[in-house]
Amino acid sequence: MKKNKSIKKIIFITLSVLLLCLGAVYVYSYSLLDKIKTVDFTNDKKELGINTEKIKPKNNDSDGNIDHTEGITNIAIFGIDSRSTEDKGRSDAIMILTVDTKHNKLKLTSLMRDSYVNI
Repeated sequence: MKKNKSIKKIIFITLSVLLLCLGAVYVYSYSLLDKIKTVDFTNDKKELGINTEKIKPKNNDSDGNIDHTEGITNIAIFGIDSRSTEDKGRSDAIMILTVDTKHNKLKLTSLMRDSYVNI
């Protein structure tokens, strides 16, 4: 009989500790997830600063035709490495963000700084 009571007591204590640990993990996870902030973006292209006008080439090398695929938008992203207000800085990151609304995909392509690419 005493053995039966001690086994029940051990099981009860073990389950209580396990339940307490699970509760602590839940509270900790909830507090971390509660700190995440979301921002709603507008779909208005003018408000986002996106210009959808066709760009005319500046050099005479091109015939004026620019490849355009419906539903796919490429956005060039340049990071600036300037150490002071007088320094013009250099581009420390060059990336191309491709927004594919046809297939609901985003692609981020990073170009190396020493790449010779025609942008």
